[in-house]
Amino acid sequence: MSKKISAKIKLAKINWPNILKSWDLTKKLKTDFSLPLQDKNKIKIKTTGNISWQIFRFDQAPLKLQKKYLTSQQDFTWSSQAIFSMIKNHWLVDIKIFGDGELFWQMDSADLGGIYFFVQGQGEITINEKQNRSVCQLVMIDVGNLVTLHYSLNKQQIKGFTFLSYQARLGKQSNCFWEIGLKNKAWLVGSFVTKLLGTGSQNNYLFGGRISGQSKTYLNFLNQHLVPNTTGDMLIKAIAEDKSQTIIAGLIDIGLKSTNANSYLQEDILLLSAQARASALPNLEILNRDVKASHGATVGRIDEEMLYYLMSRGLSKMVATELIVSGFFHSLGSKITDRQRQRKLFNLLLAKDISK
Repeated sequence: MSKKISAKIKLAKINWPNILKSWDLTKKLKTDFSLPLQDKNKIKIKTTGNISWQIFRFDQAPLKLQKKYLTSQQDFTWSSQAIFSMIKNHWLVDIKIFGDGELFWQMDSADLGGIYFFVQGQGEITINEKQNRSVCQLVMIDVGNLVTLHYSLNKQQIKGFTFLSYQARLGKQSNCFWEIGLKNKAWLVGSFVTKLLGTGSQNNYLFGGRISGQSKTYLNFLNQHLVPNTTGDMLIKAIAEDKSQTIIAGLIDIGLKSTNANSYLQEDILLLSAQARASALPNLEILNRDVKASHGATVGRIDEEMLYYLMSRGLSKMVATELIVSGFFHSLGSKITDRQRQRKLFNLLLAKDISK
């Protein structure tokens, strides 16, 4: 039987490790969370390909493990009492990854989950995040020089409140591709921030969301260009239906030293209900004249003539609507090179009879 501990963690006062002090996370979180800490939390890791990795945990003396060509699943557990005592000074899990291949991870925690990835080498690595149950999930990623990283996240939220924070820092000539799918029927706040710190680095966000029920969703995306010759692209597409309320903000931030930066932001939201409310908020902050940066945004409803045309061919209104939704998300799928990850995204966002 799990033992619950009444705890109040003020995230704004967490003393993060020195390596993370340059991140603005502690300044942005001003909310108190009362979290029930269960007795056992678990992280599951599985890898394929030529990946070497090390994992550290903080409930006892740091545990170091290194595996090559790992294909079996490994579980690591720690006590909530230890987590509560150490969270003020450490990330819960610290994983260093080397080589080429894929890493799958899942944190089985009903309260607070924190993980820090350090990806290095000169290979191509994919990190697949499986469904996590954390109320508050914090993910930090450092991408080393000459690394290509794909981060795949597909999340379905049915009830309760969830806070998500994903932040990445990119080294020289590194490439980061985010493939994010969200199906939300609850309350969710999400922040996705990437700092391009290395010359020649590139960051791409692909986001597809389906927001329904009486949910409230706020999402923020940021590409921050801090050095010359960096590239950014954000393609954000969402469906809002039922009585949901959605706000999606995107920002391209180009600093004084970011000569020859090239960045683009596009936000598209499709409303499927007269009661649904949605706002797309694209922004530019540019401090250098020698750059290319632009943005666009659309919020609208399904074209009634298009719907009538499909229904006149014998389709029901529901199937016709899902076909239009499928076409709306098609531009996301065309940018995902891996067919399996593409299929996972469409299975999350589309009705079963359409996604097959």
